[in-house]
Amino acid sequence: MFLPEQYLHKPVFFLTFPTKYQKNCNIKMMEIKEITHPNEQDCQNLQILLATLSESCSFSIESLTQMLQNKNNRLYGLYDQDQLVGCCCLGIYHSLTGKKACLEDVVVRTDYQGKGGGRMLVSHATEEAKKEGVKQMLFTSKPSRVRANHLYQNMNFEKKDTNVYIKKW
Repeated sequence: MFLPEQYLHKPVFFLTFPTKYQKNCNIKMMEIKEITHPNEQDCQNLQILLATLSESCSFSIESLTQMLQNKNNRLYGLYDQDQLVGCCCLGIYHSLTGKKACLEDVVVRTDYQGKGGGRMLVSHATEEAKKEGVKQMLFTSKPSRVRANHLYQNMNFEKKDTNVYIKKW
């Protein structure tokens, strides 16, 4: 399997599942890799994925690269062979109440949903946050994302009793 140079490192998680076109003896494999040096194709693929979360999602390769230069920002891709089929972003920060992480932009391509990829992404981000000494991870999910919310609850994330506010400029 050919992979661009920036992905030539050990995959972290693997998930295998038979596709509807394969017999049980042939298995498809998904893996999670950290995206550290994105190229234009990565940027385009990420924008396609994130469009399912927000119609207003737009970024350049320059802004993506700048984001990833901060050691507290991590971008993980879910790959089926060399095809990006999901992603999530992990941000680590400090506050007066301790070291925390924020999970953002967890998304899996529609035709790959329900096959364990979202669980892989969230599990991987959680483990990476723990390695960094993070004691809690926060994130939001729209109520309309029923499958995603069900997944988070099944992974023992608790709903926080709080209001979320946003101000855009």
